[in-house]
Amino acid sequence: VTRDVTVFAGTVVSQFDYTIGDCSNQQVLINFTDQSFSMLGPIVDWLWTFDDGTTVTTSNLQNPTYTVTDPTTLTVTLAVTTEDDCTAASMDMLTVTPLSYPGIELMRMVCEGDCVDLNPGGNTNYTYFWFPNIEISSTTAANPEVCPTEDRTYTAVIEGVVISGDQGDRICQSPGITTDVVLKPNPSLAFTFEPACDGLTVNFTNTSTDANCYAWD
Repeated sequence: VTRDVTVFAGTVVSQFDYTIGDCSNQQVLINFTDQSFSMLGPIVDWLWTFDDGTTVTTSNLQNPTYTVTDPTTLTVTLAVTTEDDCTAASMDMLTVTPLSYPGIELMRMVCEGDCVDLNPGGNTNYTYFWFPNIEISSTTAANPEVCPTEDRTYTAVIEGVVISGDQGDRICQSPGITTDVVLKPNPSLAFTFEPACDGLTVNFTNTSTDANCYAWD
């Protein structure tokens, strides 16, 4: 029995790259780009597998996206197939950590003449850019102190590594995050007094303003 056998000379290589599409709202949108190539005919099928240790999802798109909302280790696999059923696969394990800035509140209150921290518990692994550079201890500190003489809005732009993998780190820059620093007026202390008719009792009346607790002595 004689049969013709076709032998393909060449190779199929699966490979991919990834970029950050969006990192606002404390999440990371990852754009995956297929960079596979074949010397054995065109690639006609792509199978992406995303495994975060809890859930496994797949995609047949050539260039899919994937969103991460919590810190996770994401195992990404790309298997490609040519029109002649030749296959190849590649894998990368990504450490994904969305930017987080819980210490920056929408508003911080401070008494006149006092100072206040803008970002208690700020992550020193991040790079910070604060503005305006007015009455602030540092424009690049994780948790700068401000001593305002009037109501003022401060804005922070934060940069940090959100993806680490075999292909290096990917850095994310947050949108501007604002916090309003509002001055509280210092209490104005005052009271009046009037002796009672019995000559032994004195009636005191508190006329202070901008205070919420009192202690008489």
